[in-house]
Amino acid sequence: ELMREINMGLLFDEVMDKAYETLRLVLPYNRLSVALLDDGGQLAHARWARSDYSEMKLRTGYSGRLKGSSLQEIISSGEPRIISDLAAYLEAHPDSASTRLMVAEGIRSSLTCPLIATGKPIGFMFFSSRTPDTYKDAHIDIFKLIAGQLSIVLEKSNLYQQILQEKEKSDRLLLNVVPARIANRLRAGEQPVVENFPEINIFFADIVAFTEFASRYPPDQVVDFLQNIFVRIDRLCDKCGVEKIKTIGDEYMVISGSPDSAGDVHLRNLLDFALQVRSFVEGFQYPDGRPVKIRIGMHTGRAVAGVIGQKKFAYDIWGDAVNVASRMESSGEAGRIHVTGEIYARLNNEFLFEERGTILVKGKGPMRTYFLTARK
Repeated sequence: ELMREINMGLLFDEVMDKAYETLRLVLPYNRLSVALLDDGGQLAHARWARSDYSEMKLRTGYSGRLKGSSLQEIISSGEPRIISDLAAYLEAHPDSASTRLMVAEGIRSSLTCPLIATGKPIGFMFFSSRTPDTYKDAHIDIFKLIAGQLSIVLEKSNLYQQILQEKEKSDRLLLNVVPARIANRLRAGEQPVVENFPEINIFFADIVAFTEFASRYPPDQVVDFLQNIFVRIDRLCDKCGVEKIKTIGDEYMVISGSPDSAGDVHLRNLLDFALQVRSFVEGFQYPDGRPVKIRIGMHTGRAVAGVIGQKKFAYDIWGDAVNVASRMESSGEAGRIHVTGEIYARLNNEFLFEERGTILVKGKGPMRTYFLTARK
């Protein structure tokens, strides 16, 4: 009945929470903890602990080498060990850091049991009491009745929890590469994944004089410089509700909008984002003291996006609107936000613009463009 109750847990932490409540019916303890073997069985790693008192000094994450320790003897013999007076044990073994922490918690006696699943040692379960001389041979007999099945349950639940953690990690990595809606389609096996944007707002930014800086300074300093700037721009993306697409060298690309949405709210978000990026970058300096300037270009229009290929794939966006936004950046000026007439026409009642005049844009011919300066 005890094992049936414990086995109702699925993840390791769930199983141990059930074990903590259930095993108290037949074994005395103020603290129950588990250490699992790691590093090919050479390391004992504190995996789980729970007590009926407030502060535990020996916490999960603590680890120690098995070789030469008393735990190695327990694994070798396969027999549980009782320590009736932990304070006296510490006096005899003053180098035992884990015992010192347990005594500091108020633990006075312990029952240490090996966990062996299908003949393979996987770790230890520690029953600990704040009262001396708590554990007897009868308690060892009780544990042995459930030891094999309990060890198997713990091993399976730990493996399952590791699998879930790895899946969560891979999901986070995927969401760092593609939007959530694209990730869902990729998980479903859809190939290729394509989106049509009847209207999308596009932002390009380039750090002025970066190429010269990169040619003069060590690679690690160049990478640190970009990291300091781009990590903060990433945070601004989240704050303003816009979507980073990619970086290529010192160029940073962002979009705002979705395939099924239009309207000024997404464009407004992108203009606010551009103003904040420019303001933020103005606080940086190159190592020689020169102020860092950023050149920004923006446009709005139709585009297509998606994920192409199977190896080293990335979410990207294509179309004439993308090309125009890129031209706005490359033909702009340092420290300024260069936008098209389409953006000016839609939001000149909410933002301040400075007319640049008509310029010749590669692939488009003459275009009247503007510099975004501030919010009204």
